[in-house]
Amino acid sequence: MSSKQQTLKLDKEIHTERKHRNLNIVSGLAATLITAVLAFVFTFFLINHIGTTINGKQKLILTIVSYFSLAEGGMTIGIASKLYKPLRNGDHEEVTRIYNGMKKMYKIIGVFYIVIGIVGATAFSLVSSGVNDSSKTLFVFALFMINVIPGFLDYFFLARYVTLLQADNKSFLINMSLALFKILSYTTAICIVVFVFKEKDLITNTHDIKGIHETHTVSSTTLPINRKAVLALVAIGIVEFANIIVYAGVYILKRHYFHTMLVKEVKEVEKIHAIMLYTFIYKLSTMVVFSTDAITLSFASHDQSKSFLLLTLYSLYSSVVSIFKNIFVAMLDNTRSFVGRNMNSQKHKDKIIRDLYGTSILFACVIFISITVISPIAIDLVFTKNNYFMPSISLLLAATMFLYLLSTPSRIIVEAKGDFKGTWKIIAIEAVINLAISIGLVFKFTIYGVIIATIISMTFKLIAFEIYAYKKWGFTLFTKANSRWLLMILFTIAFVSVSQWWLITHYERGFDFTNGWMKTWLNPMQLFMIGVTGLISIWSMWFILFKKDKTKEKENETNSQETI
Repeated sequence: MSSKQQTLKLDKEIHTERKHRNLNIVSGLAATLITAVLAFVFTFFLINHIGTTINGKQKLILTIVSYFSLAEGGMTIGIASKLYKPLRNGDHEEVTRIYNGMKKMYKIIGVFYIVIGIVGATAFSLVSSGVNDSSKTLFVFALFMINVIPGFLDYFFLARYVTLLQADNKSFLINMSLALFKILSYTTAICIVVFVFKEKDLITNTHDIKGIHETHTVSSTTLPINRKAVLALVAIGIVEFANIIVYAGVYILKRHYFHTMLVKEVKEVEKIHAIMLYTFIYKLSTMVVFSTDAITLSFASHDQSKSFLLLTLYSLYSSVVSIFKNIFVAMLDNTRSFVGRNMNSQKHKDKIIRDLYGTSILFACVIFISITVISPIAIDLVFTKNNYFMPSISLLLAATMFLYLLSTPSRIIVEAKGDFKGTWKIIAIEAVINLAISIGLVFKFTIYGVIIATIISMTFKLIAFEIYAYKKWGFTLFTKANSRWLLMILFTIAFVSVSQWWLITHYERGFDFTNGWMKTWLNPMQLFMIGVTGLISIWSMWFILFKKDKTKEKENETNSQETI
């Protein structure tokens, strides 16, 4: 094969890889957007029909259960990094050896996970309900196990197949099925909540929550635990089991793919223990940053109803933020397999890295604007009666997402190359900083304190990762920067500053037209902010998904010249 033919072959392979990457991005975008929006809607009905106490407990349980996945030790990311090269080269025997090791480890993890889950459910139900109230204890135990069982089924039976698909740049096979089934599961759960539970059944209490500059008076609501409350467990269970049902369905439909990918005669097991120490620390530290806020807030007050109210408020704003986070972070994360499979290509490496950094800066700016403007307005519209309008929370959460997206390219490259040994210390220090500052601020500033701690720790990670990237690979966010990126960041800062000033000082609530159009929620300034935010968000996604593939154009041009 001539050098020209070899080049054309590589270009064609890259084009196919980019096509699969775009399918992953589009399908992942659809799945995450649908899930995030429906999760917010479901949270709305849980709060209004089942109460802030049960909703707060559910969010706290989800946080605790997320730590049980530490039994996996970050193995999924580590194994995926080992699978990229053999899958890209079609080395089925090596893939099978890694698969055999993965299968063995996942089964051990599944057993460990369910044992921890049962112990955790017992302890949590006794602590949060009291040993003298058997009905509440049993209810909380069941609620806890509903969140544990899907994880056990996933690790024991299905995780190895999902990991194989993701490493092979074929996440789109899962994403679309997940999107469709999420619609069905959330719709069913919402119908149960709406038609079975009424707001009049809830017990209401009021609490004062201190902010940075102001104090908010907010109500907490509690649903009495009785036979009717069992249906709340059914509704939550339908949502929590959705993923595992989809994974099982994809496995059944794609059995032939797995049979052709794996070689039955190969019985050797690839040893994967060495990488697990580093991936475990990497995963633990990452979870501390993103998952300890809920646990810290649960200790912010001696009053349980107030603690769960704080958890509800935090989860409410976080759920709106997650809509934007899931859109943009998912679009970047769905490029991980593409990056990992093609980073060794010297011809395309620089372009892949430059595109990754450029995309992350674009998304970081868009998500900063979107969260700052949309989140408080959306919550105020949906929860008008609850006095949940707190724009400062949105601004701080937007800052965390801005920093997170800026550091995402370095994270993706580390995960794609499996370079956990060189970076675990950075992630560990970030976690320590986050935990220490969060505990120090939560009792005085409650929600604001834990978010400020996250901002400080993420700033450290961003700087440390960029220094590491420069020393290791010779490039950083700043070496790849250009004037367009700088203008984008300056525009973002200016727009966010004006929007935040307006929301704090001039924001108009409600649709009362008796005082004129300018004094309603539909005043020109607020519509302008929302309109600009929407246009920027749509443009950013359109720009990334429909950007011209110059590699394909070059291939077509070369083929045309050869034909002539």
